Amino acid sequence: MALCSHLMNTLGFDCVYIMNIRITELFVIENKYFPPMNEIEIENYKCKNMLQGNGEENISMKIIAIQGMDGAGQNFPPNFHYKALKSEFGVAYTSTDRLCRFHSGICMPFHKEPSRLVRKKKFSKQNQMMGPDDPIELYHRSNGYLVACFNTNIKDHNMKEIGYGYNCASILRRLYLMNN
Repeated sequence: MALCSHLMNTLGFDCVYIMNIRITELFVIENKYFPPMNEIEIENYKCKNMLQGNGEENISMKIIAIQGMDGAGQNFPPNFHYKALKSEFGVAYTSTDRLCRFHSGICMPFHKEPSRLVRKKKFSKQNQMMGPDDPIELYHRSNGYLVACFNTNIKDHNMKEIGYGYNCASILRRLYLMNN
């Protein structure tokens, strides 16, 4: 909560929040392309180009801390927070829609867990009998934390402000890692 208040007061934002975002997507792959284990990090997986999407993404978000105006009723573009998590430095937000509460802002990731592929059905002796061409279902799971800062008016955010916000988020990341 202190970081939210600090960013709001120092950079003049109307609302700042910290959020946890989790994304799960179902994929299918032939059994022969997945190791005999329940989960692996996707970064080290050599056959990720063989994965076939088998459903829509399930995105769950949880606000951890918020300071300033409540964002209830704000219609952010679809997958706005998801795009921020997947980006390296975050995304900018602008809206000229007069029905929106917030018209400008930034949303930056400050910690990302490694993405994982997890078997839908746990590996066992029974499914060890599956043929190499039999399909198996896998969940692709991503998880991370974002800091989001918004204004009720349209405001250009200069590189100094964005850098300051990113540095504050980096400090928060170090604190998070020290405690977990």
